[in-house]
Amino acid sequence: MSASAMKMGQPAPASHIEAEAEIGHHLLRKADRLLGWVIDIPCAVLVLAEVALILVSVIARSVFNTPLVWSDEIIGLMFLWLTMFGAANALRRQDHMRMTTLVSRLPPVWRARMNAIGVAAPALMLALLIGPACQYAANQWYVQTPALGLPDSFRAGAMPVGRG
Repeated sequence: MSASAMKMGQPAPASHIEAEAEIGHHLLRKADRLLGWVIDIPCAVLVLAEVALILVSVIARSVFNTPLVWSDEIIGLMFLWLTMFGAANALRRQDHMRMTTLVSRLPPVWRARMNAIGVAAPALMLALLIGPACQYAANQWYVQTPALGLPDSFRAGAMPVGRG
């Protein structure tokens, strides 16, 4: 029995194939954790920045009677990115919306099949939309936002990033 398996209270793998599968699962778990950090950190930063900017914008508008025209544009842009990162995070954690009420009433064999379809269907949809979303974002480079004059690709780019 290996030392790491003894520490964790698990038996050592019985064969070379099982050992490789265990290594593969370990690498997948590490990749999933890394992807979680890549998604969660921008989400946290966006939430904090959005709350701060909304607070500053409300104070400027209400207290000083000087609205920050550009703030609405940035707030909408940040909210869109936050929505896309949140959707990617929900899909990664398998917390996306689906018909769990109906699926939970099915026999176990059909429940497993429907859960597999519930994961595969959004993945297929996202795979089909990634190309058009990237093309749309690239085409929006020439369009500018009204207040800041930023390329609209900053807004349109949220779709392919959230889908990727």
